[in-house]
Amino acid sequence: MFADHTSSEGDGWYKTSMGKFSIPILFFEPGNKKDIKISEKIFQQIDIMPTILEKLNYPKKYFGFGNGLSNDNRFAISILNGVYHFVTRNYFILFDGENIIAVYNWKNDRMLQNNLKETTEYTEDFNLLKAILQTYNKSMKENKLVVNN
Repeated sequence: MFADHTSSEGDGWYKTSMGKFSIPILFFEPGNKKDIKISEKIFQQIDIMPTILEKLNYPKKYFGFGNGLSNDNRFAISILNGVYHFVTRNYFILFDGENIIAVYNWKNDRMLQNNLKETTEYTEDFNLLKAILQTYNKSMKENKLVVNN
């Protein structure tokens, strides 16, 4: 069970560019009482299919941009008004497709006050964002959102 959008209400962190995209998700597996827990992992709707296939031990290859919940290399990506919002383990990057608008270390700066865009500490995460966008755009243009054998 999950929300399909965020609330326009809230205060503090939930009014920040990152916090306003936070929604809860609940996975229910009948009879499984050992995996009941609260996780603060980065998760988004495109991670639902890989997580369910992972839980089902699905043996075949599939194409998807999301990651199963057990994958520790977590990220979330969305676009609003032409600006990509990219969240990784440590950074929140706002990118308009050509220029970095802002970068925050969201774990240490929850209210997103200290813009790190003039530093280079987030370069690896920004390169991941560019790779994801390039892969998605190329796959869409070539109609290849399928598994390559």
